[in-house]
Amino acid sequence: ITYVDGLKKINSVRGQKRKEMGAADQHFLALGYFQGPQRNEIRGHKMASFMAPTLSDSTVTPLFSFVKQDVIVDVEDGAVTGISPETMHDLISIAQSEIKRISRFQSQISQKLKDDGVFSNYASGAENFYLMTYLNEDHLRVLAEEGVISEEEIAQLWVDDQLMVNSFAVGEGGLIRKVIEHEVLQSIANLQEFWSESGIVENLDGGDIIARMNNEYLVNLEGFKTNADRIAYAAADFHINYMTFYAEFARLFAGDPAHAFKNDIATTIINVQKRLRSSISPIITGHWPPLSTYKKVTLSDRLVSSKEAALYKKRLGIDNYSEIDSTDAQEYTTLEEHVRVLEAYGQIPSDVAKSIRRKIKKGGDYVLSKKELKSVLFRPMKPLTYV
Repeated sequence: ITYVDGLKKINSVRGQKRKEMGAADQHFLALGYFQGPQRNEIRGHKMASFMAPTLSDSTVTPLFSFVKQDVIVDVEDGAVTGISPETMHDLISIAQSEIKRISRFQSQISQKLKDDGVFSNYASGAENFYLMTYLNEDHLRVLAEEGVISEEEIAQLWVDDQLMVNSFAVGEGGLIRKVIEHEVLQSIANLQEFWSESGIVENLDGGDIIARMNNEYLVNLEGFKTNADRIAYAAADFHINYMTFYAEFARLFAGDPAHAFKNDIATTIINVQKRLRSSISPIITGHWPPLSTYKKVTLSDRLVSSKEAALYKKRLGIDNYSEIDSTDAQEYTTLEEHVRVLEAYGQIPSDVAKSIRRKIKKGGDYVLSKKELKSVLFRPMKPLTYV
C-alpha cells in the first residue's frame, strides 16, 4: 500500500493537491495508475494499481496493488457490445456475495431481531444491494418500464419483498445476468463519453483518435484493428476491474454497508465512504492489559428539532436545525474506563491511576484529591482506533 496526496509533472516544483482536483483530474490519476507499468505478477496473476474509494475531498488516498482480472468483451466499431461468460461469472460473483448477505438476513436474522425487540437501523438497510444497486427492486421496476426486463421476471426474483434467487436467475438468460450485463455495458459507454467530454479521448478531423493514456498499455492490447476499439476495450478493462476491486475492498475494510445505513442507499454509500477514511487515519493503539475487554452500547439515530428551529426558519430563512441527530458523535464513559484509557496512552501517573481505581472499587461516594482531579479532568479525547 502506498499513499497519493497529489499530482505534478516530472521535474516540476509545483503540483496539485488531491483534494483540490476536479473529477476529471482524479479520474485521470486513477486511470494512469491502473494502466501504468504492470510487469509485476504474483503466482501468475497480473497486478495493477487501484485507488481506494475514499471521498474526493480527503487529503490522501491509499493506492493498492491488486490482482488484475482478464476482462474479455466483444468490441465492434468502437463500442463494447457484449461480455464473455468468463467475465460475467466474475461479475455475478459480486452480486452473489450480496445475495447471500440479504438471504441470510431474511431467513435467520430478521425475525430474531424482531423477537429481541431490537429491530435496529441495520435492519432498515440490510435488504438492499449496495455494490450493484441496480438489482434493488425499485430500479428493476424502472428497467421494466424501459423494456429491458419484464414485470414477470421481477416477480420471480422479489416475492412479497423477499429475495428469491435460484439457478435460473443467475444462469444464461436469467434476470440477474441480464440486468448486470445491461448496466455494465451502459456504464462502459458512459465512461467512454466521459473520456471524450473531459479530453482524455479526442476525435480529430479525418477520423483519427488521440487517447491521452499510457501508450505502452494501448500498444499491448492485441486483437484490435483500430484505436477506437482499443479505447473501448480500455474502458471495459478499467470499469470491470474497478468493480471487482471495490467489491473486495468493501469486504476487507468496510464490512456490511447496512451497519452504516442512513435514510437511503445513496446517503449510506457516502456514509460508508466517510468511514473508509480509517485507512488513512493515524493509529495509536495504546498499551492495554492482555485480554482486556469493555462493554459497548450503540444507540440508533434519534432525530429531534432544536427549540429555536422555528425561529431560525422565520427570522433567517434557514431550516438546518429541524433534524438534529442527537445520538451522532456522542460517547458516554465512566470514570473507571476513562482512567484506563488515560493510563493506556501514558497520560496519567500510574500511582494516581491506582489510587482512583481503589476508590472506585471500594464503592459508595468518593472524593478525588486535587492531584487526581487534575489528572482526569479537562482532557477532551477522541482516540480513533481502527483494527
